[in-house]
Amino acid sequence: MLIHLIGGFLGGGKTTAIQQACSVLRKEERRVGVITNDQGTQLVDTHFLKGAAIPTEEVVGSCFCCNYPAFENHMMQLDERDKPDILFAESVGSCTDLVATIIRPLQRFHPTQRVVLSVFADAEVFPVLVVGSSLFKDSVNYIYKKQLEEADLLILSKCDRLSGHQRRQLEEVLTKHYPDKMVLFQNSYDEAHIRRWLQTASMVQQSWRKALTIDYAQYGAGEAELAWLNQQLSISNEKGQAARIAKQLINHLYQSILAEQLVVGHLKFLYQDSDRQEKISFTSGHATGQEVRTIPDTSGQAVDLLINARVQTSPVHLQQLVHRAIEEAEQAFDCAIAVLGQEAFMPGFPKPSHRILEETI
Repeated sequence: MLIHLIGGFLGGGKTTAIQQACSVLRKEERRVGVITNDQGTQLVDTHFLKGAAIPTEEVVGSCFCCNYPAFENHMMQLDERDKPDILFAESVGSCTDLVATIIRPLQRFHPTQRVVLSVFADAEVFPVLVVGSSLFKDSVNYIYKKQLEEADLLILSKCDRLSGHQRRQLEEVLTKHYPDKMVLFQNSYDEAHIRRWLQTASMVQQSWRKALTIDYAQYGAGEAELAWLNQQLSISNEKGQAARIAKQLINHLYQSILAEQLVVGHLKFLYQDSDRQEKISFTSGHATGQEVRTIPDTSGQAVDLLINARVQTSPVHLQQLVHRAIEEAEQAFDCAIAVLGQEAFMPGFPKPSHRILEETI
């Protein structure tokens, strides 16, 4: 089994690439499996992948590195139950040091497994964060750059959104800061790009890998700058406006975050009614003022909405913004929005189960 360990910052396009890769591989009658990961529970990505009938397990409540036994257990469950030829394991978007905490333990305890680390970065945001910006706090930028540093393969996603000038700027940054890194420009909705990624990853040589030299105090401080919120909502409206209500709530919450000049790591929604499932995502690379247009104005009376928000603010503040968006939607449409489950927190200090610095192969 080939394990694609997928790293990269929040909003880098990891889940989209995994879902598209699974679709391509299934056309070739290859068996696939996915392990998702989050510091909380109720993950948009897990529900999204399961909705596409992809065998999926999840490690929740901690990152892969801080709960290696759970990661290993889910890997073995998928191997036994679904026998995947290729397994994708998507790490938390604020996680780094994967060579020492995941790859080296896998090499020690499962020496027959091949592992390739692909790190995804949003092509629009990449030059801004690498050259130094005030978008995120310095400790958050530290995590971002460490993720890039340890990549076997660096994937610049969403490259189809770049202008000619942005592409040239990106290439200049790569030449200056990552001249020896293996890089792919990728539009993950392009099947040819997905096939190129999978083919390139399968040929990566692993003998040269080095574990990161990393300041865990700074790493932990960076994670603590981000508030995490997960919330499950049920929207009911007898007038058949549930879809419109969901769309307004999504747009209002995003605009509220922008109005307060808060930086979005990612803001994800999973919309579900009786006929469809739709994933909506906003990141720091989105243009100000963008609104959701993919949800149709159907006449259904009930929809479910799952929110995953990762924003540079406090958990209390983020929770207040979501609560206010819900209240305003209820008043505007005279409807009932039930909160079925919620959590808001900052991640704890990273404490890896294993940290193996020396080569094991």
